[in-house]
Amino acid sequence: MKNALATYPIFERTDENQWKLANDDGIPMLATLFGTTSPALAMHWLHQYMNTFPSASKNASIELDPNMLVQYLHDIQAQSSTEALLALNMLMLQEQTFMMSGRLKDQNYHSGFKVFTNCILKLSGAFAKQAEALAKLRGKSGNTFLQQVNVNDGGQAVVTQGT
Repeated sequence: MKNALATYPIFERTDENQWKLANDDGIPMLATLFGTTSPALAMHWLHQYMNTFPSASKNASIELDPNMLVQYLHDIQAQSSTEALLALNMLMLQEQTFMMSGRLKDQNYHSGFKVFTNCILKLSGAFAKQAEALAKLRGKSGNTFLQQVNVNDGGQAVVTQGT
């Protein structure tokens, strides 16, 4: 399944210029990528994400391809729906940061520059916190904890350390 997503998109364009699943095989694959057993929930989250950004209109500066989102989730390899939602939120924050950066370069006034710079800093900070949360969920936080302490007669202790 890993190589299939990188090579074969699971969404395709219709004649009406809309996105649709290329075939029914993509439904369970999408649920797996979202870390859930519910295809309906996975489709709901996908639609929520896709509707966050401008659609393919003549006024939109970008167009989201759902296959990009599928590839991102594939690369993240979420082990649960919580990890998948964190990953989606991180991607959304990154997209918003890029959008704010694009608006920043067009600012001629100090006040506009300051507003967009503050937005970029806050979005970047939120991204970093979510990346840290994802690492903690995956047990990569680097923290250690005591797993077991046995105290024998005479006050000698045996400490077992976990990571």
